[in-house]
Parts: sequence; C-alpha cells; structure tokens
Amino acid sequence: MRIFGYWRVNAIRHAANNVRSATTSRMSLESSVSFWDWLSFWLVTWGAILASLGGISSIMFRRYNHQLVVLTERHDREDKQANERAIADAGARAAEAEARTAQANLEIARLTTPRQLSPDQQQHIVSALKAFAPQKFSLAVSPETEPLNLLANLKNLLLLSGWIQTPPTGFGDIAVGDAASAIGNGVIPRFASSAIPRTREAANALAAALNAQGIESKVESDPRVHDPSEINLLVGSKPIWR
Repeated sequence: MRIFGYWRVNAIRHAANNVRSATTSRMSLESSVSFWDWLSFWLVTWGAILASLGGISSIMFRRYNHQLVVLTERHDREDKQANERAIADAGARAAEAEARTAQANLEIARLTTPRQLSPDQQQHIVSALKAFAPQKFSLAVSPETEPLNLLANLKNLLLLSGWIQTPPTGFGDIAVGDAASAIGNGVIPRFASSAIPRTREAANALAAALNAQGIESKVESDPRVHDPSEINLLVGSKPIWR
C-alpha cells in the first residue's frame, strides 16, 4: 500500500509537470505566433506605405518632368522669338544705315557737284523767257569759280531769250567782268521796290524756270536796283542748306 501510494504521488507529480510543460510550450508557441503576426502586419503595412510613396513619387516625377518639358519648350520659343526679333532689328538698322548713307552720299554730291544745265534744260529756260523779251537785266556774282561758270551760262541763255543786258549800277565799284561783285547764295532775280508789273512777272518767270531745272532760285526786292524796268540777276554760291 505504501509503495502504491508512492507511485501514485509520483504519477501525479509527473502529470503535473507534463501539464506545466505543455502549458509553457503552448504559451511559448502562442507568443511566437503573436510575434510573427505582428511582424507580418507591420511588414505589410510598411510595404503598402512604401508602395504608396513610390506611386506618389512616380506621379510627382512625371508631373515635374512634364512641367520641365513645358518650361523648356516655352524658353526655347522665347529664345527663338528673341533671336528673330534681334535679327529683324539688326536688318532694319542695317537698312536704315544704308538709307542714311545713300542720303548722305546724295547730299555730298549735291554740295560738291557744280550747278550745270544740259542743252535740253537750257532750251526749256529759253522757251520760258522769250515771252518777256526785250527785258532789261544786269548781273552780279560771287567771285568764285562755280558761280562764275554758272553766270556765264545764264547770261548766254538770257541773251538767247532776247533779253537786253545793261551795266550794273548801285552795287559798288568792284566788278568781276561785266558783273558787280556780290555775296549771296543761290540765284536771285532782284528788282526795284517800284518795279513795273511786267518786270516782276519776268523775274518770277526766270526764278520758276531755274527751279524747274534744279537750279535753286528766288526773287527779291532790292533797294539798290533803281530802274523799275530792270532785273539784276545775282548768281551766288551754291546753297548749303535746302
């Protein structure tokens, strides 16, 4: 009986130990399963977060890349337009410079080319002045080569038109050939303030005929002209200003 009791106690103790061992193993297993569940949850969660971030990053990159392309194209267009404007402006400035140069060359030619009349121009002047023959005229000239050459030409045209030359009076004692020495610009038919209408008409016709052929001319009343029926023709220097 004592042996049986001892065996029974040992059996109970052994069963209790087995239960505690099984309980401990179960708790350990449950703890292990819980850890892996937790780990799996967070791995899945972070995976989802990272995937979301990757998708957002991809969208943002594509949007940024599109904006960059748009900005680059706009800058390229603006640069192209600026270059085209610069080229156009340069062309316009070059054309303007060429036009100014051409105008300057024409002005230089005008200033340096002696006043001359072709045979055809001379015939037009004679035809316009014959209607006023026999208009009296005297001469005055600036003592320079170019005015003297023009004076000789105009004197011949007046004589061919039937006009009558008279000696200049009232313009001083200095003479250049048969003309009084004078200072002035352009060709000026001058008459007395008391000039008769026909003399005024003849002076205006002479100035108009010269202007029509490119010789700058204007009429003036001059107190040194005393004869109301006479025109004093002054041939001055070539005008610098128009």
